[in-house]
Amino acid sequence: MASLASWVLIFWGIGHLITIDILPLVFGIYLYDIDPKALDLMRDSGVSFPLPGRTNIYLLFYGMSVWFGVSLLGLGTLNLLMVHDPASRARRRLIYAVDIALTLTFLIIATVCFFSIPVLGGASALVFFLLAYLSA
Repeated sequence: MASLASWVLIFWGIGHLITIDILPLVFGIYLYDIDPKALDLMRDSGVSFPLPGRTNIYLLFYGMSVWFGVSLLGLGTLNLLMVHDPASRARRRLIYAVDIALTLTFLIIATVCFFSIPVLGGASALVFFLLAYLSA
């Protein structure tokens, strides 16, 4: 079950990176409706931080989005590697408990902020990690 959950996170991360980040940023292809005026407004609106300084909302959004996709990919890959580690039962249960907390957090964010595909990804990973925890 933990392997299935890990693969869900990996494919969710890859799908997110391709559809939400790479296609729009590199090729200008949006697989979702977006108001061109909103993109212009995002590029023209800025935010200032003490370090590294000023950026625009467009780059801020895509930076966080890429970070999320890479995080899903990394979390899934790490979990897939750990599934084959002959760890003790207590350590596996601890790892799965952290996985459950993270995927539950992803699921809540997806439910509140996004659409059905991320909700399905979060829900399926959560179910598989719960089953892995119960069977560990």
